[in-house]
Amino acid sequence: MTRVLIPRSDNTSAKIVEASDFEKYHSFLNDHIISGFVVSAGSGLDVDVGTGTGRLQGVYVENTGTCNVSGLTAWSTNYLYISIDRDPNCEPEGWSVVTNKTNTTPVCSIKIASIVTGASTVSSVSQVQDSGDGSGDITYNSEKPKLTVAKAKEVYSDIFWLRDQIEEALTESLDFTKA
Repeated sequence: MTRVLIPRSDNTSAKIVEASDFEKYHSFLNDHIISGFVVSAGSGLDVDVGTGTGRLQGVYVENTGTCNVSGLTAWSTNYLYISIDRDPNCEPEGWSVVTNKTNTTPVCSIKIASIVTGASTVSSVSQVQDSGDGSGDITYNSEKPKLTVAKAKEVYSDIFWLRDQIEEALTESLDFTKA
């Protein structure tokens, strides 16, 4: 039997939530782009990826400035992905933009665009609004439930930290309206 404690503790310092713990904690969320990561043609065979936010492998990813992706393959369709970078212990340590020509999503990645190139320029960019599996649905307990009052109550009672966050936000909202 293995016993897991999240957040981890070494009994001498503050509780620490490791990135892999966070991934487990939020595993019911599909990978998805929350907003942005708009891809536009740059100069030559380059594209620019705009600011954006998303959830990938249970962790939050954010791009706070435009980044350039260079070296796309000429006369080809190139696919662009946001991908989680992992350290030697397999802990998420950052993210990057990766490309391929196979249209096969790399591990720990989500597609954000398809780019068609000519001899020396980008011909077209097709933005992909994907939630990881293409459905846009949220997965809960390995299923994609329809939103009903009963299912909302079940999720509210099962996911204790979500309940705490909702109640805290409600309290803050009520306190704000009193002032």
